Amino acid sequence: GGMTADEVIEGVRNGTLMAENRTLTGMVRKFYTEGGPAAAEIGTTLGARPGATRKIAVDEIQKYLSEPGNPLANRAATDEAAKLAENAAYDGVWAGAPKADGSVVDMLKVVASDAPEALAKAATAARLKYGIKPFFTTAPDGTIQFTREPSLQEAEIVRRALNDLSSGAYKASDGAIGEGYGTMEKLMRGQLDRSSVPLATARADAAAVRESREAFVIGQQAATMSPDQLAILIPKIEAQGTEQLKAFREGLMVTIRARTASPSTAPGVMRDLANADTGKGTALHLALPQGAMDSVAPAVDRAVTSAEAAKAVLGGSQTAQSLNTAGIGDPMNMARAAIGALHGDAGSISRLIGSIIQQAAPSLSPGQRVQIARIILSEDPKIVERALKDNGLVGVLQHRVGQAINQVVGRAASAAGRPVMGRVMEPSSGAQ
Repeated sequence: GGMTADEVIEGVRNGTLMAENRTLTGMVRKFYTEGGPAAAEIGTTLGARPGATRKIAVDEIQKYLSEPGNPLANRAATDEAAKLAENAAYDGVWAGAPKADGSVVDMLKVVASDAPEALAKAATAARLKYGIKPFFTTAPDGTIQFTREPSLQEAEIVRRALNDLSSGAYKASDGAIGEGYGTMEKLMRGQLDRSSVPLATARADAAAVRESREAFVIGQQAATMSPDQLAILIPKIEAQGTEQLKAFREGLMVTIRARTASPSTAPGVMRDLANADTGKGTALHLALPQGAMDSVAPAVDRAVTSAEAAKAVLGGSQTAQSLNTAGIGDPMNMARAAIGALHGDAGSISRLIGSIIQQAAPSLSPGQRVQIARIILSEDPKIVERALKDNGLVGVLQHRVGQAINQVVGRAASAAGRPVMGRVMEPSSGAQ
């Protein structure tokens, strides 16, 4: 395959089987299609590898994007806890029934004059949810009179009513009305927050929780966005704060886990994650903490390589490429390649010397073929190193193949009327 022994061994050390190397899959494919116990071992091992390497890659990604376990369940638990904390914070603000100060009461009078429907809506909510009677009466002509000092909580309920009215108007395509309610709500919110630090704090915390929920949803959708969209969105989420970024990462992890769970779609997802020019790849690169890609990228690449190798070796019927690729223990096509290097007519020369190759080709027993299968499927670099560098089965095999090629090249050059420019060297511990 044009690799040195050290390159092959280093690949195994980094988690890629010898049989999964892209330069060798054609030869492994031919070895597999020849059947027997060795082919069975290749089928079992390479068939299981994509799922195993994919799980390792997904687990490695999750180390940086979310807590262990189900990120969707984790987020639901986080939201529930945040909601309880938010309710407790507001309950603390309302404890003792603090009164609205003068600036807030003045704002309530503006609302009573310009948007009495907001007070009516707030009064209904206060009565149904909290059992609070209205702090005002409405005359037959529609004017509103305050009957007592409103509390801070009642003023906040009015603000929420304004916000609901604004949202409803926008949904009904009444933009001008929605904007009017929205402006009034912002003024009311400003007055309330200036009048009560605990309320302002509770509101800010609640807003952060909402932002986290929104960031989580964006994270779930990130895999479908373009790199340009993500390049704008993710920095905004990062600027919101740590919790929002955490939620975005959790949302992205939910989608990655879901889309890699299906064996039919998982290989394509892993390829996209490995490619920074895709939406999925961009989302992953931008979401990971600095330095995390150093461990994530190799794991994703191994998953991609395993899936591609399994498809190339085990998938479909024998192709012309696998039929014409040199097999393990088969020097026929290696000889043809050497002949081609001499610029000869490969077809005619191979016919001329075919009988010589057949005589020189090593014959492997089923047991030897299993031995070789176990070498190319081994995850232990020491086993592969010993097999490739010691004078064992593979060394003997390479020696005999080298002899065959030297003999073929010499005869081919003579038949073509060309001087022999070089000989194929006996394989050493380097070239394979």
